[in-house]
Amino acid sequence: MKKIISLLLVFSGLTASLTGCSGSSVSDSGSTSRKNRVSSAPIDPEIIGKWWNGENGYIFDENRKVSLVMDFSAMEINFTDDGQFNKAGEIIGGDDISYDGKNLMVTYISDSGIDIIVNMERKDDENLDSFDGVYNLHGGVLIQYFAEMVGLAFETVIEDENINIEAKIDGESFVLTLENYCDYETIGNSLEMFSQYMNYADTSADCVKYSYEIADDTLTMTYTADSSAPAEVYKRAEE
Repeated sequence: MKKIISLLLVFSGLTASLTGCSGSSVSDSGSTSRKNRVSSAPIDPEIIGKWWNGENGYIFDENRKVSLVMDFSAMEINFTDDGQFNKAGEIIGGDDISYDGKNLMVTYISDSGIDIIVNMERKDDENLDSFDGVYNLHGGVLIQYFAEMVGLAFETVIEDENINIEAKIDGESFVLTLENYCDYETIGNSLEMFSQYMNYADTSADCVKYSYEIADDTLTMTYTADSSAPAEVYKRAEE
């Protein structure tokens, strides 16, 4: 549990600024009634790329989109070298893992029935001999967990074709990327992130705002609405 809590604090500004976008905050069409802010300010070219601290990070792309990256194996949520699945310290055996070289599914029997933990499809070449590869997640508890952690409804991630969760398995490493999470722009030393799906705790807000500084290959982001929030520090990384 300590690992999960410490990992959540990394996206300190996001978790402090957002409330869950579920239920009444989302319309039947999957979007809110809030007017969608459009990113139009010039983007600082130095911020474009992937920034990573070893467990979490951001990808700011040239098309004004932000993707969130999280190492779930740092929370002990990962596939094991012997073909099982580690669910935060609880091992799910191979009998509950279905894999045909392309489609990979992990199920879990709970008091409420059979839960799908992950349901993924390979993006790279099929490989019956190994789970290692790059996948798209299509459903499961893990999507709901990741989405609600950063203020999105599960339905939004599933239904919006522009949002996708990619998973990369490499041995016991299990890294997920929530692609096209939101838009962004830079104004002076201010970094503002926003989306029609974000439900801000401050109802007058239209973004999550950070101040930021780039020095050599280090990005430091400071959440401006809370002086007690820890600075987020990342290193430039390869995508």
